[in-house]
Amino acid sequence: MARTINFYILSDAVGETAMQLAHAVAAQFPRLTPRYLRYPFIKSHHQLHEVLDKAKEDDGVVINTLATSDLAADSVAYAEKNRRPQL
Repeated sequence: MARTINFYILSDAVGETAMQLAHAVAAQFPRLTPRYLRYPFIKSHHQLHEVLDKAKEDDGVVINTLATSDLAADSVAYAEKNRRPQL
């Protein structure tokens, strides 16, 4: 039985680039079944942390294309602090 991996797709826009990246990553691991959870239009630190907390609880991988520099930095800091994978 294939193991399911949850990809949390975060963006401060539509998230199409992050989704393409997630598909490219998943293609490298054919024995895994990817599940894509898309969170577009993240505009606040509160929204960001809600999703990052969900990904942490779910042992998911975060893929983000946050162009807003303070949100991107916050996401990286969260990943480092919590030892979470993030692309």
